[in-house]
Amino acid sequence: MKKTGRKHMGKRMTALGMAALLALAPVSEARAAGWIQQANGDWKYQREDGSYIADGFTPDGYFIDGTGIWKAEYDFLGMTLKNTNTFLTPSQAGSFLNWEQDMTYMMSEILDDLDGTRGIELSEQEVGLYAISNNTGRELLNFYKAQDGESYVVSLKCPLNTTKASSTTTRISSNITRTTTVNAAWYDYQVLIGLLSRVSRTGPKLADALYSSWVSTNAYGLKRDQWVAVGDALVKYEAADGEGLYYIKANPGLVY
Repeated sequence: MKKTGRKHMGKRMTALGMAALLALAPVSEARAAGWIQQANGDWKYQREDGSYIADGFTPDGYFIDGTGIWKAEYDFLGMTLKNTNTFLTPSQAGSFLNWEQDMTYMMSEILDDLDGTRGIELSEQEVGLYAISNNTGRELLNFYKAQDGESYVVSLKCPLNTTKASSTTTRISSNITRTTTVNAAWYDYQVLIGLLSRVSRTGPKLADALYSSWVSTNAYGLKRDQWVAVGDALVKYEAADGEGLYYIKANPGLVY
């Protein structure tokens, strides 16, 4: 009987010891996912595991770029663009004439740097960018609403570049003279980003996909006559004579 009692007591002490150890162990508490505002007014979205969303969408449909920071609005070449949580369809975007003020601000900065060699033309359904020389215009890119009522079309007829300026170094005796040349193709690329950012949460990403397909390595795998997901949109291109012709519409899986 005594032996049995000692065995029973041993089990009890072991159980109490385990409980004491568990009480001392740190408890992992689940975090409530949600928006957290920074001291400077910017926002981040924290997941339940404590990590932050970067280069992705929040559950309520906002896109946060690779910096991990979401801003309610941002300035872009003189324009103030507001971040939304949806892709604007052609009907939701309304008349492009409503963009006149913002486009004027953007073009004024470009014209200052490029000495008036660019021009822009707006209508209700279309925006065109032109190279101006000897009082004549040559179309560089065109952004317009497709006849299907769901898509936008971007027609590219110009080089694009992600580098703002190029520099050359000329050595004269012991002195070095450095000359910086403004890269007009960079400004044309900025216009493309600005136009796409007016309708998409992921304008810079869409512009990069078109740039990559048009003049680079097609890093996003865009395909002829086949929709490919890029950012919050679907993109495809069609064969065209001497131009890049890209169709862009909302990705139905990312409509809020």
